[in-house]
Amino acid sequence: MIIDNISIIIATVLVVLAILSVLTSPFIKARKALSDTSYEDDDEKTESEKLSSPNISIIIPAHDNSYELEHNLPSFLSQQYDANYKVIVVADKGDTETEDLLKRMASPHLYTTYLPLSSRYMSRTKLAITIGVKAAETEWVIVTSPYCKPTDNNWLQTVASQLGQEDLAMGYVKMNEENKAYRRFEHIFMAHIMFNSAMKQKAWGTNMALVAIRKKVFIENNGFLGNLQLLRGEYDFLVNKYGTSAKTILSPSSWLQEEELTDREWKNRHSYFQASRKLLKRMTVSRTKLFFFHLLLHTSLLASIAIGTIAGLQQNWILLGAAGLGLLINIIGHTCLAAREVHRVDNDIAIPMLYSYQLSLLWHSIGYRIHYIMADKTDFTSHKL
Repeated sequence: MIIDNISIIIATVLVVLAILSVLTSPFIKARKALSDTSYEDDDEKTESEKLSSPNISIIIPAHDNSYELEHNLPSFLSQQYDANYKVIVVADKGDTETEDLLKRMASPHLYTTYLPLSSRYMSRTKLAITIGVKAAETEWVIVTSPYCKPTDNNWLQTVASQLGQEDLAMGYVKMNEENKAYRRFEHIFMAHIMFNSAMKQKAWGTNMALVAIRKKVFIENNGFLGNLQLLRGEYDFLVNKYGTSAKTILSPSSWLQEEELTDREWKNRHSYFQASRKLLKRMTVSRTKLFFFHLLLHTSLLASIAIGTIAGLQQNWILLGAAGLGLLINIIGHTCLAAREVHRVDNDIAIPMLYSYQLSLLWHSIGYRIHYIMADKTDFTSHKL
């Protein structure tokens, strides 16, 4: 009968739509991201390569961060490293609290320099990083944040052992358990997208304050030139400008940990990304894939619920069964894929919440966009260019 044929067609569409929705998940091709399997090729290195450790400088730009430095800087200064390393803290001149703290924390590994008070028309964070790079006397520099700290005394050794022929390497920063579970999930979700792009030699950005770059490359290419009109976005821009073939450093012992972000800091982070993303190259493919992920995830869910409700009222068991099957494929498929990848990094995110978190990604993204549109755009610029 015609009705039966229509029911079969609609039922097939519901099931296929659910399957396609799962296949568009960023987690489906992320099996190496943030896991030990990324390092199987380390066994192929010679003993001399494994033991070779370059001298390294770690740059930490600080702005009224005496509290964070007091809690996190000791972990950088106590690294067990085979070669020489310096932690270069670039602070504001006149910040007596930070100056006194750094004097008390004096160490052979610590070098302190200061931003001039007259530097008012440029991002102070980017200027601090630039000053830190110029002060470094090493081939490699690692740029990170005062909000981060190593959780392993062999962190620097692990990072250094992974540096290769590339000019830039990007690493992972884990948000600690004090951050809200949804925020940790979103952080991991975006990290997978960014790191997978880098693995395909199409790196376009990073949401991690952990980037290693060769000093010579940074200096010869004029540092942050091309992004000076924006106050933030320093890590995204470093990867976008210098990381066309970025190395990904993902071993758990190479991770940094980031402390709890306030609501304001979380919103500002997304607003600054909204301001800088229009300057990022090679982002189109990731944005397109993300669009279809959200589209199929929500379309499949809504279609299954709507058709299932109508079929139940009409007692059309073929459609009701297909709607139920589509719903199960959608929910279970996305939950299992997310659980497999998320729990490589964070076992404290509840599995039953993973599907709802994926649904809410779109609505949070819209909220971040609205917040940025309504904000004063001069808040994101240097007020000069």
